[in-house]
Amino acid sequence: GVAEKLELRALINSYVSTTFDGPVESISGFEDMSVGVKYNFIEGNGNTSVSGLAEFSFPVGSDEYTNDEVVPSIVILADQSLNETWDISSNFGYNFGPGSLDDNWFYTFTPSFSFPSSESITGYFGYAGMYFGNSFNRHWLEGGLTYALESGAQLDVNLGYETEGEVLFIGAG
Repeated sequence: GVAEKLELRALINSYVSTTFDGPVESISGFEDMSVGVKYNFIEGNGNTSVSGLAEFSFPVGSDEYTNDEVVPSIVILADQSLNETWDISSNFGYNFGPGSLDDNWFYTFTPSFSFPSSESITGYFGYAGMYFGNSFNRHWLEGGLTYALESGAQLDVNLGYETEGEVLFIGAG
């Protein structure tokens, strides 16, 4: 971070490849990238942490995956350490919809666990949802592993399922 409670963030755009049943079989490309600032409001002796995050997504992705405009979002992030092995993270936020798309609220709930033999590897599983205020909402179930680098960066692999589209996804980053 740039100060004890302040962190600047840059989220590099992900490469995505999507396969369809139909006349178009697949599309591939990069998503938009984001920059933001995170401020830690509460740090409770290593057990509880509450932070705020403001981000802006910039339209630098491929034509198939860009929003074509700057899109802001705001998030409250909460982490609770249960013991030496288990933690729970939860995020609650608001995305401002680009163009004619609806704004949406989102929520995540993610238990995570560390492996006793490694301080660098963590496993996680959880739920994420986007709520648009109409009859259409999106829900994901996901799990994966992360590897913390000494620089503070993190690598991860994940597997998940999006329930409305019945889409299985695999990711790495």
